[in-house]
Amino acid sequence: MISVIIPIYNAEKWIQKTLDCIKRQTFSDLEIILIDDGSIDQSGQICDSFANSDSKVHCFHQKNSGVSAARNLGIKKATGEYIAFLDADDEIEENYFEELFISIGQADVAVCDVVCKDGKGKEVSRFSMKKQILEQTDAVNLLLTRKNINSGPCAKLFKKDLIKNIAFQPLKAYEDILFVLEAFSNSTHIAVTDRTAYYYYQNDTGAMKKFFREPTTDIIVAADKIIQYIDTHQNLSSECLYITLSHVYQYVVTINPKNKAESRFISEARRLFRRNYMKLLRCGSFSWKEKLLYGAFAIGYLYRRENE
Repeated sequence: MISVIIPIYNAEKWIQKTLDCIKRQTFSDLEIILIDDGSIDQSGQICDSFANSDSKVHCFHQKNSGVSAARNLGIKKATGEYIAFLDADDEIEENYFEELFISIGQADVAVCDVVCKDGKGKEVSRFSMKKQILEQTDAVNLLLTRKNINSGPCAKLFKKDLIKNIAFQPLKAYEDILFVLEAFSNSTHIAVTDRTAYYYYQNDTGAMKKFFREPTTDIIVAADKIIQYIDTHQNLSSECLYITLSHVYQYVVTINPKNKAESRFISEARRLFRRNYMKLLRCGSFSWKEKLLYGAFAIGYLYRRENE
């Protein structure tokens, strides 16, 4: 049986569409676990109604504690041999769970294509690979370089025994890639299928838009953990460091520090670059232009503030 965990917070606009996708699945051995994370709209009532109509659906309500706490509760409540995560505003193809279940076989994790769409339903990007079995190192390289494997727990099927002792960390950002990284690290083989897809919709709950509203240094905390992992796994591509630091810098250049939260983010990002600048210089993935740019940022040439 597959336990499907869906964290929900103020998703009344989208949750019915997602639940309808589950109803149309060709794979029937499912347990649906809905975690209402203290929604203040009608999401909780919609979930209760869905649970009352189907014995395979279980709805739990908790005080608003964030997506990590919701997913962790879902893992604790899951009774299936396999676990899948689904976001409340996304869609899946009718054969989604069937193909992931067929693909996982002797592997520890199965992954599929991800199609990213904007709010109007237009495709903006895609993570896609041909059917294959990946070794652990190859899968981690693809994850950390953001190539072909998306960074979140969705579009994947995990063996429960693999992740039952892994928890989503209480971060406001990047908690997803840290979870997947640990899961992949505990795996021997990761199966890839190209016969189904997960549709991810970019809306107002997206990470970048959340960051604009409330810049969080959790991004720095997570990036630092990823770099520590890279440092202890010398067989990984140097591009892993490049992508990790580049992603942080993308956030840096999107804000103009005008308040305490934004200034703190800039300061913590600069410290991260200082700690890792010598490794950056040795990394062939960086161009010399980027090395100079990031070096200037690390020493405070860019975004220098009097109170730092």
